[in-house]
Amino acid sequence: MLRKDTPILNYADDLLSRDIFVDSLASSIKNYVDKESLTIGLYGKWGEGKTSVINLVKEKLEEQTDIIYFRFEPWLYSNTEQLMSMFFKDLSYCIGNIYNQNELSKIFNSYAEAFEALSNLPESTGMLKFLSKLLSFIFKKLSCQKTLLQLKVDIENYIESLNKKILIVIDDIDRLNNNEIQQIFQLVKMLGNFPNTIYLLSMDDTIVANSLKEVQKYDGYKYLEKIVQ
Repeated sequence: MLRKDTPILNYADDLLSRDIFVDSLASSIKNYVDKESLTIGLYGKWGEGKTSVINLVKEKLEEQTDIIYFRFEPWLYSNTEQLMSMFFKDLSYCIGNIYNQNELSKIFNSYAEAFEALSNLPESTGMLKFLSKLLSFIFKKLSCQKTLLQLKVDIENYIESLNKKILIVIDDIDRLNNNEIQQIFQLVKMLGNFPNTIYLLSMDDTIVANSLKEVQKYDGYKYLEKIVQ
């Protein structure tokens, strides 16, 4: 019988007995009580079932009213600056329209607008130049809106008051180019490291480690170890 090489969506389609692994992963997410942000790495080669595992984890957690689930597909967006703004735009939409957390959604949207404005500035390479552009934008806007740091503090305070976990799934990181892969990890480590937030990052770790090595000029696996707990 010929079968399509597509991810399964639920346990009824699971012919490979992934349930034990998925149950363990879902339990780790449910039982995580530390307020510090946690990053989980889901590693595997193309076609080994990472997306299927993600779908099963989602099904397992669907009845958890204390978990906000957000899934981001980074390869849909074409450049690093758009990648960052669209991450927070999509997160804002999810939290506001699916989970009815409208105030938090507004703050995330403001956070996204800072990155969105950067896409209209001239292209640059390297994180130092990117941060230089970012600071320039912030200083111009100081008189009329909050800085990114103030918005980040607002987000952190609001999330702590929710008494809910936010599970952020980022799939297919290995499909991105080198700079975009670096941006994803900087986003997770610096710009999106909110309390009560768990990241589940799906990737071919060999491809990602090699990419990080090229960009960072540093051992890619050691870089991953610093980000993924």
